Amino acid sequence: MKVAVLLQCFLLNDLKELEDKANWDTLWPRLAAVAAMMYNALLSLVLVRSRVAARSGVTMFLSASVGFGNMLKRKYDPTYIKYGFIAIERGGESLPQCVVSMKTLSNESMKSSLLRRHLETNHADKKDRDQTYFQRLGENVKRQHLDKTSQTYQKGAGIVKASYEVALLVAKNMKAHTIAESLVTTAAKILVKHVIGEEAVAKLESVSLSNNTVQRRIEEMSSGIADQGPNCSVSDFILKVGAFVRKLDLWIKNVERKRYGMFELLSTLESEPNDQFSQEIVHHLSLLKTELMYYFLDMTCCAYIAHPFSVDPADLPVGTGEQEELIDIQADETAKMKHKECSPMNFWVSMASSYPTLAGHAVPQLLIFHSTWECEQGFSAMMTIKSKSRNHLAAPGHDFLCAVSKVMPRIDQMVEKKQMQPSH
Repeated sequence: MKVAVLLQCFLLNDLKELEDKANWDTLWPRLAAVAAMMYNALLSLVLVRSRVAARSGVTMFLSASVGFGNMLKRKYDPTYIKYGFIAIERGGESLPQCVVSMKTLSNESMKSSLLRRHLETNHADKKDRDQTYFQRLGENVKRQHLDKTSQTYQKGAGIVKASYEVALLVAKNMKAHTIAESLVTTAAKILVKHVIGEEAVAKLESVSLSNNTVQRRIEEMSSGIADQGPNCSVSDFILKVGAFVRKLDLWIKNVERKRYGMFELLSTLESEPNDQFSQEIVHHLSLLKTELMYYFLDMTCCAYIAHPFSVDPADLPVGTGEQEELIDIQADETAKMKHKECSPMNFWVSMASSYPTLAGHAVPQLLIFHSTWECEQGFSAMMTIKSKSRNHLAAPGHDFLCAVSKVMPRIDQMVEKKQMQPSH
C-alpha cells in the first residue's frame, strides 16, 4: 500500500516536471528505481505468504494424519474371546488382553490371525478349549482389574445389577411394576439423604426403575429361568430321603435296645415304656420306612451331579465318555471356581458346551420336580398377580415365574451382556 502511494506521488511530480522541461533522460532512471522497489516489495510479499501457506499446509497435514490415524485404530470384536482375549481401555484406545497370561498387546495386534497365533504359540495346551472356558477366565480377569477402566465397568455393572435385583424383588412380592419408581426409589433417596448425605442421592438417579424397565427386566429374568427346576433338585431330594431312611433304621435299633433319647417326649416319662409299647414304636417306624420306599422306589441318580470333584471316575460306566470328561473337569480350575459360586443346575448348564456328556446326564435329572406342592403355591400366586387392579397386565407369566421359582436368574450374565451394548 505504501509503495503504491509513493509511486503515485513520484509520478505526479515527475510528470509535472516532464511537462515543464520535457526531460525524459532525468525521468527514466527514477521510474526504473521505483520499478525495482515495487518488484522487491512484491517478491517479499509473495515469500511471506508462501511461508504462511506452507505452515498451514503442514498443520492441516498433521491434523489429517492424526485423524486418519485415529480412524485406523482397531476395535475389539466379542468373537476374539475364543482366542482367549478380552478388551481393556488405556489412553483412549482399545487393547487386547490375554486372559491366560494377563499380557496386554498393542492395538495393532487386534486381528484374528495375530490373536490366534499368540494362543497357539504361547498357550498351545489351551488352543483346543472351547469359548466358554475363556469366558470364565475373562470373568475372573475383569474382577481382578484395578485400573480406572475396571472401576468404571464395575460402577456401570452395579447400576444395571441394582435395576435387575429391584425388579426381581418387585416380582417376588407380586407387586405392580410402578411401585419400583414410585415407592422404592423415593424411599431409597430419603434413606440415603439422611443416613449418607445429599451428594449420594444423585447416584441413585442412574438406576433406571421405570415401569417399562422393570417389566423388561422381569421378562429377561423369566426367560432365563424358564427351563430350570427349583434349587432343591431331585438329586438333593433323593439324598434327603435316603438320609431320613437311615435315621429310621437307627431309631428302630435304638428302640429295640430300649434307647429313647431321640424322642424328647418319651425321655421325659417317669417310667420306662414297656415291651409292648416299644414294639408298637418299632412297627410304626417300619411302616413309615415301607411307605417311603414304595413312593420313592428308584433312589438312584448320577453320582457326580452334586459333587463332581469328589467322585472317583472309575465308579462311572465304561465307554460312555463320562469317565474321561470327569477327569477333565476335575482338572479344570475355572470349573471348580464356578461350582463354588452357583447351584448345581446353573453349574451344569454353564458346563454344557465344555463337557457335554456329563451335562447331558446331569441337567435332565436336575429338571425333574421332586414334588407337586408347588402347584397350590402357583395358583395362589397367580390369583395375587392377576388381580382386578392389574387386569391389563399383558404377560403375567413372566411375573408369575419370577415370583414362584426358587431358581435365581443369571443376573450377572445379563448385566455383562448389557455392558457390551451402547444402551440399556
